[in-house]
Amino acid sequence: MAQAVNAGFSSEIVNLAVTSGGWTALSLPSRPNNMLIRLRESGDLMVSLDAAGATFLTIPDGNSLTYDWNAGKTDNIIYLKGTVSGNAEIIVTYE
Repeated sequence: MAQAVNAGFSSEIVNLAVTSGGWTALSLPSRPNNMLIRLRESGDLMVSLDAAGATFLTIPDGNSLTYDWNAGKTDNIIYLKGTVSGNAEIIVTYE
């Protein structure tokens, strides 16, 4: 399945180790414009905007999430957790 990432001023690819045991923070160096997030391994990936993971979105196995960042948001951190230990693959464009 083809995925699209919107344009930005600059971009980077991040590979982040995640586990099923707790939330892993992804702290970005500046305010992101757009992100594409997926799990490299077979399993679901959960994405939360709070460290406790009280609310989250599940990216089902084999799928990805394209996220247009909230331009008014000042916090550049998201939290990830897998149903299996693995690597989250993220491509980020910045304003």
